[in-house]
Order: sequence, then structure tokens, then C-alpha cells
Amino acid sequence: MSRPVRGGTVYVLGAGPGDPELLTVRARRVLEAAATVVYADSLVDPRLLELVPGEAVVRGTSGMTLEPIVDLLVAAARRGEVVARVHSGDPCIYGAIAEQLARLDAAGVPWEVVPGVPSPMAAAAALGCELTVPGIAQAVVVCRVEGRTPMPAGQDLRALARPGVSLCILLSAAYAAEVTAALRDGGVEDSTPAVIAERVSWPDERVSWGTVGDLAARLRELGIRRQALLLVGPAFRPASARLRSALYSPEHAHVFRPAGAPGDSGAAHGGIAVYALTAAGAAVGARAAAALDGARLHLPARLAGAVPGAFAEPGGARGVVARLVATHSAVVLVMATGAAVRLVAPHLADKLRDPAVVAIDDGGRWVVPLAGAHARGGNRLALEVAAALGAEAVVTTASDRREWPAPEDVAATRGWRVEEPRRLAAVTAALLDGDPVGLVQECGEPWEAAGAWPPGLRRHPDLHALRAAAPRAAIVITDRPLRADPGWLVLRPPTAVLGVGCEAGVEDAELIAAVDAALAEAGLSPLSVAAVGTLDRKCEEPALRRLCTARGWELRGHPAAVLAEVEVPTPSAVVAAAVGTPSVSEAAALLGSPGARLRQAKRVRGRVTVAVGVAD
Repeated sequence: MSRPVRGGTVYVLGAGPGDPELLTVRARRVLEAAATVVYADSLVDPRLLELVPGEAVVRGTSGMTLEPIVDLLVAAARRGEVVARVHSGDPCIYGAIAEQLARLDAAGVPWEVVPGVPSPMAAAAALGCELTVPGIAQAVVVCRVEGRTPMPAGQDLRALARPGVSLCILLSAAYAAEVTAALRDGGVEDSTPAVIAERVSWPDERVSWGTVGDLAARLRELGIRRQALLLVGPAFRPASARLRSALYSPEHAHVFRPAGAPGDSGAAHGGIAVYALTAAGAAVGARAAAALDGARLHLPARLAGAVPGAFAEPGGARGVVARLVATHSAVVLVMATGAAVRLVAPHLADKLRDPAVVAIDDGGRWVVPLAGAHARGGNRLALEVAAALGAEAVVTTASDRREWPAPEDVAATRGWRVEEPRRLAAVTAALLDGDPVGLVQECGEPWEAAGAWPPGLRRHPDLHALRAAAPRAAIVITDRPLRADPGWLVLRPPTAVLGVGCEAGVEDAELIAAVDAALAEAGLSPLSVAAVGTLDRKCEEPALRRLCTARGWELRGHPAAVLAEVEVPTPSAVVAAAVGTPSVSEAAALLGSPGARLRQAKRVRGRVTVAVGVAD
């Protein structure tokens, strides 16, 4: 039961980042009941006032000091009113509420703090970034630089900045030079991702992606001096791959998922699961599973005994489907389409990485791809199942009515990465509508070879010409770092191979900083890295394994004798004496692909050596 909102009480509440829809339910209830609202008018989105009763007294505090503010709160509470003292974000983070609460206590006025969504969490959500990325960043620091308000000793940004940590820097946009200097003093490389997030969730929200090296210049260029959050650390790289954590690994057992539970082995990250709920559906499912290579039939325990080879599922459909979606590359559900949609929808997040999901009716007459139609082969799977059952495949994706393939299909077939998958829809819609779509390609197999494209797709020689043409949407194929304009879809061919040498026991943060610095110096995007090469025995180095797993890079180990045969520009007699080859990083980078050349000769950073090779 919810707690009542009581008159005579001051509610110190967090307004969240801005958008009224991000208010907590309790904060909304307080505002709707308030007779007096005292709010930080220079920081709080005025849209929140639409929730306040029309007869309420509303006062902004931007021109007030502490004593008049508290006097207002006390007087209204003593009249028996519901009083809302509204702060931006969460009032417990840089809200200066302790002094207000102390004075309310002294006046004998009851109060309650209502939390709000803090701006770092709101910004991370808007960016699609995780503050704590497995194997990369497991510490979050909320801090600021010292400005007009002094900082306690050892607590400013200069003292807290560390490589690898997710730094959420508030109240510091006006101190760009100080921020950059503090980060560098803390060992944070200039190549480290740094995002400027201004007025997140407001109608005029602005976001700028870049690095520590260009942070000050971007703040100046954008004219930002307040109401902006700076997010710094490797966690704030644009999302490219769904990272695997230990928490949800099949090897990580706990009280709610004991070792040996269904789905813990054999099915993880691959295979096709066929799941039916009824006896009629079981018969259809058995036929479908028999026709599909690598498929396994899953049935409720009450049905499994009657079907040879079926896996008995003791739990309910909701839990079973959740597990199958998480552990298989494709899931075939023999049930009504509506039921299938309701069961799988909560577990789908990214069209490029969600499994293919196909529904078949109990009678085996219709086969409908529901998810992963292009990038995960859902349409092909539906056609294959339909052919085996003598059924009709109901393919509804618009691009299947055209002669040209879906952009995500082209990317998947060629092994290219899609930088921001959410941009796919805009490009596909423009192609379907026949509107102008620009194309700039700097590497990879020619795009036009993938199909007969509509006349609206027009190639431009470079990004300058593309911007001048201003098409509705654009496809940009490149391996170099790029800030994409609105409507641009950036595709990343895997052109680069990193050669890495490191000392035993190297820390994750040191390895990540060295790799990112090498890529930045070479002018390459991490999304265009195909693999990491190293000495074979270094493949067991924990930090190196975690890095490659987190970023979806193949880890290749080469024997010392093989590396020693590669001619490199900077061989080392010391390295040869230690490991049996005069080069590890440069040789491994050159072994990445036939005809590879060095884009970046080896660079030694602490206990890590990195070279960068690219395919011609």
C-alpha cells in the first residue's frame, strides 16, 4: 500500500533529469497534491509545473538565499499545506539539502526526501551505455572539479581520476581546461572516450561524443558552460557489441540458477530451440526440429515423454522462453502468434543480436518470423520451416518486397559492424520511400555489389560532398573514427588487426588504455578491429582474454617460431632472448591477413606493447 501524502510536511523531492515522465510515482503524487511549490527554476524543467494544481503557490529559488527559502517552507507547512521543495536530479547529490533539513528540524517541521533519477544514470540510459561494463569498468565515481566552491582535500577530480573508471563529472562544464588537466594528471589517456551530455531528456538535449583530447575544444565549440554532465571512461564508447558478464554466464551458478539447470550447457550461444505447449503443437514441433540442422525440441514435462528425444521442461512457459531466447541463436515457438509475442517481447533488445524468433500455429499451416528477420536469419528460417511442413511463410518485412537486400543483411554477410543499430530504420525507410540516400565508402567490398539498389542511393566522393548534398539519410562505410551526422548509418569493415605484447599480470585498465591509445594514434575505430594477435602463451593472460571477449575481438595466438619468420621494422634482441622471437606485436599484426601492412609501428606504454596492422 502506498504511503499517503500528508499536509504540514515538506517533501524535498528530486525532479530527475528533466522529462516529467522520468519522475518517480511518489514525486508525481506530491506535486499533484502540493499547495506550495518551491523549485530550482534555473535547473528544473518547467514542464513539471504542469502537474501542479492551478491554485498552488509556485516560487523559483534562483534569486534566493537559504534563509528566505526555509522561511517559505516552514510557513507553508505550518498552514497545513503539502509543500514540495523541488531539486533537479536526485536531491542527495550536490543538492545542498542537509542545511535545509537541519533548519526544518529546528523549526519542528516534518519532512521527507523523495529520490529522483540522478543525471549520470539518465545520461547513461540516453546514450545506451552501461556505467559498469564487465571486464572494463567496475567502479563509478561521481565528482567535480574545484570551482568557486572549494573541495575537501583529496576529493576533487584530480585525486579521483583513474584509467578505466567511469567518471561522472558534474558542475564542471565551465572549467574545461581544469577538467582536462585533472584527467591527464590522473593517468587518463587523451584517447579515452569523453561524452558531453547537456540537458538530458529536455527538448533541447545535446550530446557530443569524443575523447578527452578534444573535450575542451568541443565544450568551447558548443558554447556549453552549465547544465552539462561530462562522462569519461572506456565504458562510454558507443555501443557495438552485447558484452558478456559473469553474472549471466552458464558457468556462473547461484542459488536461483544452480549448476546443471536446464540450459546451463550445450545450448548456450547457438543452436535452434523448438518449443511447443500442446500435444498438437508437439507433433508439429517434432517435424520442424527434425528438418532443421542442430535443432532440439523442448516440451512441457507432461508431453515430453511421448516424443522421443524431446527435452522435458519442468517450468512454466514464461521462464522457459526467457532462457531459450538468452541461450540460442534461433527459437521456434509452436503456439498462437499473440502468445509468442507476449512471451518473447520482454527479452528482445537489439535487432542485430537478438535471436531469430519464428512462430508456427498448432496446425502447422502458417510460419511467421517475429524477430531477427534479416540480421539473424529469421526470414530464411521461416522459409525453411515452411518448406519442411508444407506450410505458408508469412514474411512481413518491407524490404523483402524489393530487389535490394536490407542494409543489416549486407553488413552481417560481410562481417561488418553496425555502429548504432537504431539508425538502421531511418536508412531503410528512406530507401523504401525512394528518397535520396547518400553513400560514402572508404574501405571494404563495394557496397553496390550487394544488390540492385534503388536510384535514390547516390555515391559521394567524401564526407564534405555528402554534407553538401544533405540527403535524407546516408550510409558511411569507414574504419576511422567518425562523429556521424543525424540520419547517417556508419558501418565498420574489419580492416585492422592489433598485435599485442604484455607482461604477465597486466591490469585491465593499463591494457585498455594502451590499446585505445594505439587505435587513436592509428586513426582507427575499435569497431573495425578484426582480431588481436599475440604470442601463443599470452592467450591465457586474463586481462587480454577479458578485453577481447568484451569487445568481440578474435584472440589469435602464434608460436614464437612463426612470429620470428616475419620481417618487422623494429626487431628487438632483448625480446628475442626472452620469448624466442625478435617481435611479438608487429609480427602478430602483420600476420593478421594476407598482404597486411603496419598502420602503426609498435608503441610501448608501461607493460603493454601494441602495433596496428591493416589489410590492403
